Amino acid sequence: MTHWVSIRYGISAWKAARWVAAAHALDGLTRTARALAAGDLGIDKVVELCRFVTPQAEAGLLRWAQTVSCGAIRRRGDLEIRRRQDEAAQVDRDRFLSWCYVDDGRRMAIEAELPADQGAAVVAAIERMTARIPVMPDEGAGTNGCELEGGPAIHPETVRRLLCNARVQTVLEDGKGDVAGMGRLSREPSAWMVRQLRWRDRECRFPGRGRRAFTEAHHVVWWSRGGRTDLENLVLICSFHHRLVHEHGWRLAREPDGHVRWFRPSGARYRAGPSRVAAEERPRRRPERRPDPLPLARTG
Repeated sequence: MTHWVSIRYGISAWKAARWVAAAHALDGLTRTARALAAGDLGIDKVVELCRFVTPQAEAGLLRWAQTVSCGAIRRRGDLEIRRRQDEAAQVDRDRFLSWCYVDDGRRMAIEAELPADQGAAVVAAIERMTARIPVMPDEGAGTNGCELEGGPAIHPETVRRLLCNARVQTVLEDGKGDVAGMGRLSREPSAWMVRQLRWRDRECRFPGRGRRAFTEAHHVVWWSRGGRTDLENLVLICSFHHRLVHEHGWRLAREPDGHVRWFRPSGARYRAGPSRVAAEERPRRRPERRPDPLPLARTG
């Protein structure tokens, strides 16, 4: 039934399961069922109520539910359920994590449903391991292919981005595909250096961004081009803007005073806020004409 409801109404399996559970609970909650049928309560509120309401407390909770938001009902339900601990055990039983390669191996799809605390641990582990993904790039002119060890082929620009802060072992092949040699290991910033970088830059240095999540160290002069791994050659940017530099042709420069300038692929400097062209094209208001002053009348 859960699967059918999910397909029929285009909702997630988790939400469909909540609907089915609420439908079973409504068999013993006559007042709540009448409130739903009459439109006094919407389905979202009813689904949350059915998680913890009992026939004895039904009348009072219905009056309360009509005056609060769905989120307030959900929070109360969470508190009630956590006291009972039965739903927490069900969440542990229903957890899953799966992944597969899609789009002819060009992308990886990951799907998971985990308890909140375990999910946070998985996210933290993924963030720690992101900078250590092993790749096998070609260090030539960038026209040949690169592939992940045990995974699909990726673009050379993606490899160059990984070279900024990942520990990478390269394997060089000749034209026949035979191993010609092993490349050097790239130097990633040490833990103390990353701490100082985060203290200095605080957040993503893209103009007007201010994001602190998913930030990482970027070599202003790329390590693959001889750039040093020191604070003067590092800038803190988020993973999205890191891709702008390597995959989309953007460029940045750090001044001695710490100011960071960004440049579009065309070479034009980027500044936060509305563009100058847009400002010039905006219609200008004509100044209002003030009425002529009234003539002064002589008296006496």
